[in-house]
Amino acid sequence: MSPFFNALLEPYDYKAEKLHKALFHYMFEYDWRQQVRIRHVFNTKGAWSRYLSERLQAKTGSIVASTAKCGPGLAVPHCVGVVIGSKVSMGANCTIYQNVTLGQSRNEFPTIGDGVIIYSGAVVCGGVHVGDGAVIGANSVVVRDVPSGAIVGGAPARILKMRDNTDVRELR
Repeated sequence: MSPFFNALLEPYDYKAEKLHKALFHYMFEYDWRQQVRIRHVFNTKGAWSRYLSERLQAKTGSIVASTAKCGPGLAVPHCVGVVIGSKVSMGANCTIYQNVTLGQSRNEFPTIGDGVIIYSGAVVCGGVHVGDGAVIGANSVVVRDVPSGAIVGGAPARILKMRDNTDVRELR
């Protein structure tokens, strides 16, 4: 199947019987169309991926590097102002809201785990590892590793709460 159809059907787990629904969403819903375009950049390689990335930047103001790696299920509900650096690695089922920056610091890029939610205005810089199921609050600046299941916020970000029963004092 072509990379475009992979990007189009990704939320439907590639079920062929859902093709008509996916095409309907693509034709009539602007947000859906933008998400498909972002996923299409990740599903292609080489010069075509760079071209798609440049078109996405011109249309939405989002900068998604063609060499970034992303797992399936990426959701970008509001794609305006999203910046994803060239060597960023993201896991499956991540959600990124508007004006989020995932960038480099000292030639190191962040690694985002599975099921991570990054709210609007957050900045994740450097060789930071964000664990699976973590939540990064709005306008947070993450410069240190975030453990799995943590809810972080602030500038610089600190652990506000754990999503599971792990004691916060053990993680510091």
